[in-house]
Amino acid sequence: MNIKRFLMLLINAFVLFVILFMLTRTLWTLLVFVMPVVSLFLPKEKSNG
Repeated sequence: MNIKRFLMLLINAFVLFVILFMLTRTLWTLLVFVMPVVSLFLPKEKSNG
């Protein structure tokens, strides 16, 4: 019984870790791709304004 509970906790922790890792990875890739676009669009908005 305790071993099963321990295995379930271990699997849940591993799944959570993988999900967090994937989320952070996607967030970093989004930042890397979005930052240049934002830097490109910001001066145009300032010049237009």
